Amino acid sequence: MTPYLRIVRFTFLRYLAYPIEIVAGILKQGIAILLLFLFWWAVTRSGTTLNTHQILAYVLISGAVGNAGSDVRFTFSKFLQKTIKYGELNTFLVRPVNVLGYLFASNLGSDGLDWLISLSSLAAGLLLQTPPSLAAILLFLPLFVCSFLLGFSLNVLIGCISFYTPEATGIRHTLMHVIRFVCGSLIPLSFFPIFWRGIAMATPFPSLVFAPAGVLTGLLSLSDGLHSLVVGIVWSCILVPLTLFVWKQSLKHYDAVGI
Repeated sequence: MTPYLRIVRFTFLRYLAYPIEIVAGILKQGIAILLLFLFWWAVTRSGTTLNTHQILAYVLISGAVGNAGSDVRFTFSKFLQKTIKYGELNTFLVRPVNVLGYLFASNLGSDGLDWLISLSSLAAGLLLQTPPSLAAILLFLPLFVCSFLLGFSLNVLIGCISFYTPEATGIRHTLMHVIRFVCGSLIPLSFFPIFWRGIAMATPFPSLVFAPAGVLTGLLSLSDGLHSLVVGIVWSCILVPLTLFVWKQSLKHYDAVGI
């Protein structure tokens, strides 16, 4: 077992030692999914021509992708900002491991319950709406990888704001709400006007949620899914190196006393 897997396992087991936090985490995720689920159920029952099973499946699958893949709730950036702001980063800097990898593994273990909930949500979505084809399932896998890489990059870039200003929480919240809207976490981009959808699809944000969830539920065709994969790969090749560069440069501004 690699050191990072040990970190994930240790932090996950430590989290399980607090049953109240487990219950609170389940309720928080469950209520958020339930409210969005009920909203779209009401919309599809209001006389529209929307496919009820398809939309509700999209809600469940997009929630799973957004939590376990791209982390559009930006829990990792929140963890980074807290670690930087309160001067806790120096405890990680003295350890003989990659600091960013160590922090990511720690956060991943703490979010282990969210991963389990996301898997359940994904399974429920697939039961509601069978993927349109085997090709859609195969296309979902690389789209999910792009979602993970882009989500990691955006989380780190937003987290790095705390290296330069102590009041980064408001900026993170603002960016989080904007990105969740544009990435299709709240509303499928297929409902956007054609002009604005075309602009959005050229950005990295649809690759976070809409592209993988849309392909798996049939809201996005295979040809559009392939286009989204190309866009996602291009943006991943840009943002991942940029993120690592910004992280290394930002460490030079770190003050162990706290910003």
